[in-house]
Amino acid sequence: MESNRPQLTVPRTAFDNGVEAIALLGLISSWIYVSVHYAQLPDVIPTHFNGQGQVDGYGDKWAIFLGSGIATAMYIGLTYIGRHPHWFNFPVAVTEANAPRLYQIAVRMLRTLKLVLVGVFFAIEWQTVQVAHNAAFDGGRWILLGVMGAVFVPLFYFLIQLFKNS
Repeated sequence: MESNRPQLTVPRTAFDNGVEAIALLGLISSWIYVSVHYAQLPDVIPTHFNGQGQVDGYGDKWAIFLGSGIATAMYIGLTYIGRHPHWFNFPVAVTEANAPRLYQIAVRMLRTLKLVLVGVFFAIEWQTVQVAHNAAFDGGRWILLGVMGAVFVPLFYFLIQLFKNS
């Protein structure tokens, strides 16, 4: 943490509020989804998928709640960190002049990442329920590529924005 960086409150735009609302709705939906399907799950469910989207680990059905739990912890953590952009490790120099814009970009990146991670964990839970009910369901390797793209494309976009606005 650099103590000489300005400590600013980043104002939220309508876009930021929309991303926050969708992420929170996704998180709540995730908990509802696993709660509704829990009773119908077999006692042993898939708990891990390999790079091909095939099941390579099984566990007790209560493990279905782990995805929502991890997503909730990440949501809370990213929300907390997003309130302190002066703590971030920026790849460019932060000055009084560029701090408001860099902080806005960085906080928006965290909000977007929060939304993506909630979506990724929801997708994993959905796939777990599908496979638990129908062992023939095959998510395939496209799921892994989709997850990687969903996480890294926004990160690279926002990093480019940071460099452009430094």
